[in-house]
Amino acid sequence: MAVDKIGDQARIDLLRENYKNLTSAHDAIAKAEQQLARLRPLLAEAEQHSQLQGRIAEAEQCAEFAPRYFARRKLGLLEHAISAAQNDLAQHAATRATLNWRSNRAARCTTGSRAI
Repeated sequence: MAVDKIGDQARIDLLRENYKNLTSAHDAIAKAEQQLARLRPLLAEAEQHSQLQGRIAEAEQCAEFAPRYFARRKLGLLEHAISAAQNDLAQHAATRATLNWRSNRAARCTTGSRAI
């Protein structure tokens, strides 16, 4: 009987130790769940912050490239305007040459008819 009491006592002590371990584990899990509950809003804010940082970086990159883009567009427009002006100039020069030729011819005809 004494041996059974010692064995029973050891089992009870083991059960108590297991109970303490399970209780500690449960408390640790509950504490971790509370910490996660507190961290979830922070994690959401961190994600939002990360997305905003990405958008800011994209906007800064656009701001960096915008002057170059518009300078190229302006250059293209100016080149087109120069080409159109050169074409107009060539047409006016041709018209002037034709008018000068006609004027000289008319002057010759007028001078020739006086001589007759």
